[in-house]
Amino acid sequence: MAINYLPFSYAGSYMVISEMGDQFGGQNQQPGIYLRTVHGLAKHSGIARLYPIHEGKEVPCMAKMTASELTLTFDGGSIHCCFIDDRSMFFRVR
Repeated sequence: MAINYLPFSYAGSYMVISEMGDQFGGQNQQPGIYLRTVHGLAKHSGIARLYPIHEGKEVPCMAKMTASELTLTFDGGSIHCCFIDDRSMFFRVR
């Protein structure tokens, strides 16, 4: 499944990881993959942009998603993300 088509999420959670463009929701921001909130009362949905750094420099990555895990693969390693429950996430970098 493509993260730019369907956000990575967990039932009942207000957190998602999704790809956002530079004008998502009227916000001027750097395009990329973001941890964000989908809570209706939030002023800004983007919480943090997720990106790998290899040898001190940001590197491009490819997102691959299953029902239980999001993997960001890049030259030099990978980042694995999964939900523990509706309020907690686990990140592992290899």
